[in-house]
Amino acid sequence: RAPDGPPIPEFMWCQRSDRVYLTIKVADCMDASIDVSADSELKFSGHGHGARGTRDYALNIRLAGGVIAEDSRWFVCGPSVRVRLEKANPGPYWDSLLPRGEKLPQCKVDWQSWIDEDEETEVSAAPNGFEVNDMQMQMVGESIEFYRDRERLSSSEEEGEETDSIMMDQGLNSMDQLSDKFKALEIEKEARKRSKAERRQLRERTLDAQSAAAQRERDLRYNRPARELTAEELDLIQGAPTLRARLKAQKAAESRYWLSRPHHQMRPKQDDVEKAAEAARKAAKDALAQRVQAMAQVGVDALLGDENRKLTRHAIREAALEAAYVEVGYKDAAPVVAHEVAAAAA
Repeated sequence: RAPDGPPIPEFMWCQRSDRVYLTIKVADCMDASIDVSADSELKFSGHGHGARGTRDYALNIRLAGGVIAEDSRWFVCGPSVRVRLEKANPGPYWDSLLPRGEKLPQCKVDWQSWIDEDEETEVSAAPNGFEVNDMQMQMVGESIEFYRDRERLSSSEEEGEETDSIMMDQGLNSMDQLSDKFKALEIEKEARKRSKAERRQLRERTLDAQSAAAQRERDLRYNRPARELTAEELDLIQGAPTLRARLKAQKAAESRYWLSRPHHQMRPKQDDVEKAAEAARKAAKDALAQRVQAMAQVGVDALLGDENRKLTRHAIREAALEAAYVEVGYKDAAPVVAHEVAAAAA
């Protein structure tokens, strides 16, 4: 605290491999402001209720690591101001929030939200209370390699990506419909289990290859017989620096695929689907007639030639899709259904 300046508020922090989360304990904060400078200095000011009563508070700290200000966000909720800082170098956890040797009595670790590196999963990336999309947040300011720590090889052991529930459709769901969705969910779980095991095996084989390379270096250093590395081991070592990124991309693609499956989507009521299909067929028929007539007036056959047929199909599909949306709307899996019936009608 400056001699005559506002007091420092209490604040807590936790982190993930790619982000740092701060909870500044100033309730009902007004005129809040967060700024992060290029040299990783964070400044907060605001008026609210904190440990020293209702008054102005200010915080000015240097961070232990670099952050990307333009990708960081903050927002005010009832009991606190919450800040999400994007690490400049994702990877190993920071040893502390403040630079080595610097301490503040107001700074505490948010143990309730803390997840150790070897327990971190993408599902649990954001602590409770930070599940706010970027549109609801303010921008901050104006303005490492995965294998550096070899133990990080097993840090994503518990991936926890599968969804353990289905999404019921709108309206009445028959027992057969529910049974089909639960069967699909079991198939998903088995597939995710296999891919998870494959990723784990790849991490373990990579670690074994790195261990073999280290042993070979020691043997050569002390003039002992040294085993040649296999072609597979050399490939694994070469791919080690990008393994984490590749596995994360694979998991993300897998998650997108399964979440797009019918058992994770709420489809419209069957009556609405049938109405949409009927409306789409009528709209497609009318659009075809209008297209043929319009093209004939300029001496062109709408159904002759690849380009003409392509444009005609596009016009028909757009008309069918618009008609389908009128019946099923845009919520949940309705757009999927609309595209299905429009494609069928076209």
